[in-house]
Amino acid sequence: MASAAALGWGKGWPRCVKDEVVTAIVSDLRLPVRRQIVPLVAGLVLDLERSRGRPFRRDWSWGFACRAISGTRRSSNHSQGCAVDLDAPENPYASAATHAAPHDLRKKIAGRLLRTTMPDDVVAIAERWGFSWGGLYTSKPDPMHFELALTPGEAAQLITDLRDLDGRPPTSEEDDRMTALSARVDAHALVRAWYELHSPKNMSDVAGRAFWVNKIKGLTDPAKIDAAESEFAAAARR
Repeated sequence: MASAAALGWGKGWPRCVKDEVVTAIVSDLRLPVRRQIVPLVAGLVLDLERSRGRPFRRDWSWGFACRAISGTRRSSNHSQGCAVDLDAPENPYASAATHAAPHDLRKKIAGRLLRTTMPDDVVAIAERWGFSWGGLYTSKPDPMHFELALTPGEAAQLITDLRDLDGRPPTSEEDDRMTALSARVDAHALVRAWYELHSPKNMSDVAGRAFWVNKIKGLTDPAKIDAAESEFAAAARR
């Protein structure tokens, strides 16, 4: 997996640039990440939560940290704000032998035994949003870990393509461009994830859906995310 530095996100640890890090407010999580990738992080988290059937815990999940990779002197992708860890205690960074040992959380994903609570389609979901999954590490799997696998330009293009669709079918050109950026990109995943997780029953009509699709466009601004979620909750109570 390419480092964030190699992909063009800056050097990271020990010279971390914090000015570009913001707090992504997603579901119950507050994840400090690079400003430019907030929509991709939101899509990743919401898709994973929907697939596994329960939310991630705020006290077990995090993002930006100005540090090296554990046990090394190499910069962690967390130090550029390009990685998140989700439900760490139930998805440990541990040896392959530890993961393969009998345990209540042990399951087979992508042909290997892992101690994890991630859904069976975790690899496809990660790739859809432009991330690599740490559960695929060979000697020491890290199933809590998701790191961006796109350059800044590729991330911006993927976000633009997802926003520009607004629920309409993609053209062949758009579809080809998105597929080239991230394997198995689902052009409607961002809208569908937010809508299915947050939509009250009385907002299921087409007009209501279109209204909230437009609200979702504010995902890069944490303040707008908070405002949209509050407004959505208020609409649900009417």
